[in-house]
Amino acid sequence: MLKKAIALGVIMAVPKYDEMMYPILDYLAKNPDNALSNIEIGDYVCEYFALNDFDKGMKTSSGQTLFMNRVQWACSYLKNAGLVISPKRATFSGRVCCSILPHSA
Repeated sequence: MLKKAIALGVIMAVPKYDEMMYPILDYLAKNPDNALSNIEIGDYVCEYFALNDFDKGMKTSSGQTLFMNRVQWACSYLKNAGLVISPKRATFSGRVCCSILPHSA
């Protein structure tokens, strides 16, 4: 599906992994006492960017959805940078640095 969209010149609205990092940190900062799964984080990011079903359903060549692939890469890079911790596989929570993010009302 991804190759077909590219071939047709469809503009993809799926944000890149680095564009997802702020919303992920923001969501973790809003839930400081909870370890959140990739799915919960993905749901928030999807709502944050107002993605439609087509955007969420695009697949990579390996069969994974492009959206969740990018969510997982963003979480992985944030973990490697020491900005989030992963108490168990595919689960993340914010560190102290998340508390400095400005909160939207």
